[in-house]
Amino acid sequence: MKTNIKIKVDPKAEAHQIFKEGWRYMRDFLYVDNTHGAPWDDVYKWYSPWIDHVRHRTDLNYVVDIMSGEIAIGHSYVSGGDLPNVKRVPVGLLGADFEKSKGKYRFAKIYKGERWNPNIDSPLGLPGTNVNVGDYLLEINGITLTSDMNPYQLLEQTAGREIYIKVNSKPSS
Repeated sequence: MKTNIKIKVDPKAEAHQIFKEGWRYMRDFLYVDNTHGAPWDDVYKWYSPWIDHVRHRTDLNYVVDIMSGEIAIGHSYVSGGDLPNVKRVPVGLLGADFEKSKGKYRFAKIYKGERWNPNIDSPLGLPGTNVNVGDYLLEINGITLTSDMNPYQLLEQTAGREIYIKVNSKPSS
């Protein structure tokens, strides 16, 4: 028999229920009856207001985990739950810190990579790259970059790929 059911879920109410069940589970099924001296009713009152600020299952897991930590046992873990299937966006990084200056982005620091580790490099730290701290990043792949923009948006889907940047010691071409 086929069934077509739709259920509306109130995520905040669900998070409160999961939190309470985690609290109750420790209270009722811990291997000792005294919760190692933790004032378990107070612990619930301390942590339950945090659930109003949960926005993701990992937030909920974190609060339940630190609440459980009040019992002071080293083998209590919280994980799992309904996690969203999020597609990863590979963002290429230049290996630099930026600062806004004169309506543009300027290189505040250029990381040179770890020469002894062949798996870690920095594109702007490679030999022959003529980019210096204080230079301005003017374009990424032909798109003019201003300080009103997020430079990392222009680097989306570029990880592991060759890109073209335009750099100048002045904030103009």
